[in-house]
Amino acid sequence: DVVRPASAPALRVLIVDDNDVSRLVTTKVLSGMFCTVDTARNGDEAVRRATERTYDVIVMDVQMPVMDGLEATRRIRALPHGAHVPILALTAGALVEDRARCLEAGMSDYLAKPIRPRELYESILAWVDRPRSPVPPSSDPEPPAPAQPASLELLRQLEGLLTHGDLAAADLARQAAGELRDVLGDQAQDLVAFVTRYDFEQAATLLRSGLARHLRPDVPAP
Repeated sequence: DVVRPASAPALRVLIVDDNDVSRLVTTKVLSGMFCTVDTARNGDEAVRRATERTYDVIVMDVQMPVMDGLEATRRIRALPHGAHVPILALTAGALVEDRARCLEAGMSDYLAKPIRPRELYESILAWVDRPRSPVPPSSDPEPPAPAQPASLELLRQLEGLLTHGDLAAADLARQAAGELRDVLGDQAQDLVAFVTRYDFEQAATLLRSGLARHLRPDVPAP
């Protein structure tokens, strides 16, 4: 059983799934933990609901009739209040290619079916706890804190996977999104794009250069 922590926030969640049983199970899991749970049976309904109100989290099935989860995500991201809402994909596919398509469409994360209640709940809380938008700079901004040794080790592991063309690099790049932003800044998006296209050589070169500049600020950008 999953027990909701007393400190957990009250959230509005949209569950999008064309399977009646799966939608009911997911609703039952979350309804006792969050204030409001809305549902949609396809991507078109999801876009309309997301247009009408703001959600804290959207749980989106990928394969649905009328409009699939990928297209629905793209349209929600284009909404004025849809750019930062966490969208968690539900997918039966475990292939790296399937997961890459979810991230490329703008989904925040993905969970494999069948749904594990604890994994779903913990993933939602993890994304809700993340900052939704950048903090405005102060009049005298402080320089960003350097990445910690553990973060650098994670990026070194990613560099090794990219160098050897290992498909596991796609998963690790997703897990290391925060560390990549710390080291690469805006270029982190370029690295993700390279990984999504399986251009691991370009991604490795970009990461290697970023690590060098991070450790030695005097190294010029490429």
